[in-house]
Amino acid sequence: MKKGWDAADALRENVPEQYLAALIEGAMEYGKTVEELETKRPQEATAPAIDLSRWTADAYVGLPPERQWLIRDVAARGVLMMLASMGGLGKSYLALKLAYDVATGDLLGNSKKAPESVLGKPVESHGTVVFITAEDDKAEVHRRLNVIDPTERRLLRPDRLRIVPLPDVGTTLNIIENDFNRPKVGKDYSALLAQLLEIEDLALVVFDPLQAFVGGDANQDPAVGQFLCILLGRLARETGATVILTHHFRKQSGIEAPSAAREAIRGTTALVDGMRCAYALWYPSEKRARAICAELGIPYEENKVALGAVVKANYAADFCVHVYVRGENGLLRNRSDLGSLPGQRAERDRLSLLETLSIAVSTERPFTKSGNSGVWERRSELSSTLQSFGRKRLQGIVQDLLDDGRLIQQATKSDSRAIWLIPSPASASASVDDGDREEPPF
Repeated sequence: MKKGWDAADALRENVPEQYLAALIEGAMEYGKTVEELETKRPQEATAPAIDLSRWTADAYVGLPPERQWLIRDVAARGVLMMLASMGGLGKSYLALKLAYDVATGDLLGNSKKAPESVLGKPVESHGTVVFITAEDDKAEVHRRLNVIDPTERRLLRPDRLRIVPLPDVGTTLNIIENDFNRPKVGKDYSALLAQLLEIEDLALVVFDPLQAFVGGDANQDPAVGQFLCILLGRLARETGATVILTHHFRKQSGIEAPSAAREAIRGTTALVDGMRCAYALWYPSEKRARAICAELGIPYEENKVALGAVVKANYAADFCVHVYVRGENGLLRNRSDLGSLPGQRAERDRLSLLETLSIAVSTERPFTKSGNSGVWERRSELSSTLQSFGRKRLQGIVQDLLDDGRLIQQATKSDSRAIWLIPSPASASASVDDGDREEPPF
C-alpha cells in the first residue's frame, strides 16, 4: 500500500464505491495496492435461500405423488402430529401400542397378518420405531410391552423397536433450549438427529410427553411452539417418518364434541396450528358412557370408556369419533368396529352433526332447525353420510341433541325470529373457564 495513502486519496483517485466501502470496513487486505484492488473481481453475491426460477408451474406436471399413510386416513407419513388427552387417560400406553404395531405388524407375513386398529384405523406402514419417554422407567415399559406382546413377537426383529426410558438413562433430552427468552436448537438434538437419519426404514418417532423435551414454555410462548413445530416438522420431512408428540389437556372434564377437545389442548394456538394433524382422546359424560356400555353389553365403570377423533388435519382425514374401552390391563382398545350397532351408529351421526353445527357457529354461519338456514336446506354442508338422510331423519337427530341438552336454540340480538342451533356450553365451550366464556358472536 502507498505510504500515507488513505480514504481521502481514494476519493481523488476515483476508486469505485464498492472498494471504498470495503476499505472503510477493514476488508482490504494488507499489502495490496489500490491498483491491485481495482483489478480484483468483486465478491459474488450470496446465493439466495429461495431460487424462484425453480418453482414455475412445470414443477407440478402430471399426477401428484400418492399420500403415504402410517395409519390410514389419520396419520400421514412424513408429518408432525400430536396425540393429546387429559392426564391418566392412557395416551402414552396407546402410543406404545402403536409403536409396537408399526415395528412388528409385518413380521409374520401377509398370510397371517391382520390389520391392527389403532386410533380408529389400520396401520399401513411398518419399519423402525424410536420411542423416547421421559416419564416411564424401563420396568414400567417392560410391563406394558408384556401386556401388548405376550408372545414376544418384538424379538423377531429387536432392532425395529427402540424404546428409550430417560429415567433409566439418567439424563434429559432438550430438543429446544431457552437462550435469553429466545428458543434455539438444543444441545442434544444434533446428535439425536444424526442417529435418526442413519435409520433407513424409520417409520415413527415418538416423544412422550412434549413438555419434557422443551427448555421453554411451549404452552404460553407462541415463538417456542412455532419453533418446535418447524424443527420437528423438518425432521419428519427429512426422514419420511411420522413424528408424534404426546401432550396434555388443560381442561379435564365436560368435553362432548371434538371441537371442544381441540380447544382443551394445552398451549398457544401456534402449537396446535403448527401440527399437520392432532388426535385427541377424552372421557364422555357419565350418561353417554353408560349408554355406550349398555350398547356394547359391558358393565359400566368410571373411566372405562373414552372417545377419540382427529381434531385438526391439514389433509383429507377421517374425522369420525371413535369409541375406546379400557381393558383389565389398562390399555384402551378401539371398539369402533361395533359401529354397525344401531345405537352406536346413531351416536356417530349425532356427533357428526354436532361438530358441523359447532363449526358453523364459530364461523358466524349457524344453522336453524328449519327454514332457509335449516339443517335440511343446508345439508350440502354436512358430512356425506348425513347428506344421504331425509328431512325427517335429520330433524330427528337435531331433536335428539336438543332433548339431550347438547344443543340449545337461541335467538340473535338483531332478529328474534331467527332461532339458531347452538351447541351447549358443555359441548362447545368446555375448555373456557366460566369467567371467560363469551357470548356467541352474532
